[in-house]
Amino acid sequence: MFFEKSQPRTNRISKAEKLAFTLKTTLEIVVMSLWFCCISCHTAKYNKINREKGGKMPYICT
Repeated sequence: MFFEKSQPRTNRISKAEKLAFTLKTTLEIVVMSLWFCCISCHTAKYNKINREKGGKMPYICT
């Protein structure tokens, strides 16, 4: 009896933890993808500007 009553609470906690972990992992992947994209864009622009004008690295990725 006691085991049956405590079981649903354990399931709810593990589901909540699983959901939190999934959201956190997804957010980290999205942030890292955007960061990598911007770093690549900055690097490409930086290299192009250095070749052409010897300018500084742009701050905004457009």
